[in-house]
Amino acid sequence: MEPMPSLSINEEVQLMVQELRQYFSFTQLEDLARQTGFIQRKGKLAAQDFVFLCSFSNQDLSTDSLTSLCSQLDASRSVSLSSEGLNQKFNESGVDFLRKIFSMLLRKKLASSSPIPCDLDRYFKRIRILDATVFQLPDLYAHRYPGSGGRAHTSGVKIQLEYDLKTGDFLHVDVGSGSTSDGLYGAKLAKTVEKQDLCIRDLGYFCLEDFEQIEQRGAYYISRLKINVRIYRKNEKIER
Repeated sequence: MEPMPSLSINEEVQLMVQELRQYFSFTQLEDLARQTGFIQRKGKLAAQDFVFLCSFSNQDLSTDSLTSLCSQLDASRSVSLSSEGLNQKFNESGVDFLRKIFSMLLRKKLASSSPIPCDLDRYFKRIRILDATVFQLPDLYAHRYPGSGGRAHTSGVKIQLEYDLKTGDFLHVDVGSGSTSDGLYGAKLAKTVEKQDLCIRDLGYFCLEDFEQIEQRGAYYISRLKINVRIYRKNEKIER
């Protein structure tokens, strides 16, 4: 079997443009960049150029030099930028900009999924499913994104995601360090529960106080039981 021919830089850029245009116009990207503070005035680096560099250029941002990244921008996007100029773009507002794009794409993806029909769902306003995924980062990011497991100098990222199974609507997404506690995050979301919600969570979010708060709000929950937890049924007809 003959190997697939490699794409030229221009062909890769066109694929990137097609992918982005399915969800965003370049004007929308610029507006989003201004909302997050990534772009405050017109400069050499446009919002779509930054997205291309971080997501579509096949560059390794954690190891490639700034000079190499600038060369890629010049070759593929005809953007002439100094190493220091690019370095200043890797800041908190740049992270917020990319996080916003990720959140919106995920919301669109979930919303495009057909809701699962079920006779039981008429009892619930929303069926909220909460879960998390963790992946490792190079150890040099350990000071910003410490990993899980208690090992020193390890780095990881955890993504918390909650969505409504009935509508496919995206409810919450947060990106944080791999050491972030699921239990603490579940407690944070307990305050957002509304009447007739059904909250489905795994053991990582198990907290009796959260369950009590969900019940007080007129909502419901499903969870596995921890080994050290026992369930009792109150006897209303005690013989005396």
